[in-house]
Amino acid sequence: MATAAVLLWLLLRPTPAPTVVAVQVQAPAGTLHCGQTADLVGVVTTDGQAGPVTYRWLRGDGQDSGELIRTAHSGERRLRVHLRWTVRGPGHFHGTARLRIAHQRAPLEAKAGFTYVCP
Repeated sequence: MATAAVLLWLLLRPTPAPTVVAVQVQAPAGTLHCGQTADLVGVVTTDGQAGPVTYRWLRGDGQDSGELIRTAHSGERRLRVHLRWTVRGPGHFHGTARLRIAHQRAPLEAKAGFTYVCP
């Protein structure tokens, strides 16, 4: 019975989250052309503790990825998360995206953009 209680406690206890100390977003260099996909890379720097990091991508066109979770392993200080954004058709477009990290005190956020041109 005591073993079952310990197992239940281990399963139900909250999982500690690593402390996020910085966030940045890297956008593709140069102009994207017809049919290319922008790969925006978020780099989340943590204190190296294991656990879930909760984030979301907010695109400049109003799209919201919703809450996403990336699990950090013990000692992993830099997490990479991707937003792949494909723009179709002719025209000129400047896309921006923010990476927002849910944080203990306040959300941390970084932003980057790319340019798309298709004649």
